[in-house]
Amino acid sequence: MMKQIGEIMNQPIRTAISIGDNSSTNKLDEMEDRAVCIICSDARFVRVTKDLADPKFGKVEPCVCSLYENDQTRKNRLERYSQLGPLKNRSFEDIDITGRLIQPSDQGRYREAVELIEHFAEYPVGWLVITGAHGVGKSHLAAAVVTRLIENGEPGLFANVADFLDELRSTYDDENETQYNDIIEKYKEAPLLVLDDLGSYSFTNWAEEKLMQIVTHRFDAKNATIFTCREVTIDTESRIMTKLLDPGISQVVNLGIGSTSLLTTTGAMESNEIKQFQFDNFDPKARGLKGEHRKNLEGVLQLAMHWSKKPEGWLVFLGGNGCGKTHLAAAITGYRILQGEDVAFANVPDLLDDFRATFNNFSSNNFEVKFRKMKEVSLLVLDDMGAQNSSSWAEEKLYQLVNYRHLKKSPTIITTNCKLGDIQPRIASRLADIQISTVYEITAPDYRIGGTKII
Repeated sequence: MMKQIGEIMNQPIRTAISIGDNSSTNKLDEMEDRAVCIICSDARFVRVTKDLADPKFGKVEPCVCSLYENDQTRKNRLERYSQLGPLKNRSFEDIDITGRLIQPSDQGRYREAVELIEHFAEYPVGWLVITGAHGVGKSHLAAAVVTRLIENGEPGLFANVADFLDELRSTYDDENETQYNDIIEKYKEAPLLVLDDLGSYSFTNWAEEKLMQIVTHRFDAKNATIFTCREVTIDTESRIMTKLLDPGISQVVNLGIGSTSLLTTTGAMESNEIKQFQFDNFDPKARGLKGEHRKNLEGVLQLAMHWSKKPEGWLVFLGGNGCGKTHLAAAITGYRILQGEDVAFANVPDLLDDFRATFNNFSSNNFEVKFRKMKEVSLLVLDDMGAQNSSSWAEEKLYQLVNYRHLKKSPTIITTNCKLGDIQPRIASRLADIQISTVYEITAPDYRIGGTKII
């Protein structure tokens, strides 16, 4: 907010400066390490209010910053303030707008994401969350926003989260209280703040609390902020998560089209394992099977490939251990990710354990974020249903999840070793619903017991 000269003159440190005043050089030196002019808050003018008898009372006067600070001086000051370091020269003009992606549809979505971020650079309002796998350009684009602000004569502050917390910790003692408070205020009040690589840092309770202090202040004040992180999931520092997903202030831009950043996993089947399971290496012939068993595997392979191209309704794979259920579910997952679709792949026993731990150890809000993700994701894979031995609370949550996706007819894959009659009746009736569900029982024996492995 613009300060008035009378207010400034009543403060020893913030006195108005007249042209030719010998203190002007010192005052400008003081401003060089600040984001905004300490006199006019970068309005570039002030209003005379000191003396009612002054003929200039109420008139607009140029601020000293506009009189003594040329464009290059201001640019130099803003660059020092920005903390861009090696990212100093990153710009939108340097961006490969294809994102180094292969699929034309992916390239188009990446281009749209870059355009949205560039628009934010011109009109920085609210929060922008940039997600994507390592190497897709998150930090480059965030730095390009700050560079654009500097070109426009506006301040922006860039901070890697780990470096920021190290800086804060180094000043956290009684002797450096003033310096510590100054750092906190700098990050709280920056006109635009970039917090880069959120989630890369192993948070201690102290670090978590200090970061939350900054984030909460900026959230409440609606200060323009950019976050970059691999993905926005419950694994991101969980209390921050609810704020990053708040539609009232935040927009999420995904740069991970066609990459594992679209995948959320719960259990042992993580992205590297899922990549190994493809349609090409599911070969019924390689198992030495003949007759009905071989036809059965060929049939389920064709079904899975067809369904993966246009997922509608539910796909339920029944069968014993090692018959290929999880392989096909993972192959469909990989194919849908290549189409730019978000997928959650969850081992059911691990998912219920995760639900319970999230609910007990953190808060109901964090549980709701995780639960909502499972309900709303484009494709959900529930692997090994029926293997869980869970509490009535966990079983109720599983039913609520299944029932929600059943009512919405959301694409879902379920694998189970059980007969439908052995599964919780309320869930089994939905798995068997012919209006939405395709059930396929795989009769092939376990490849681990004789024969040739199919993967």
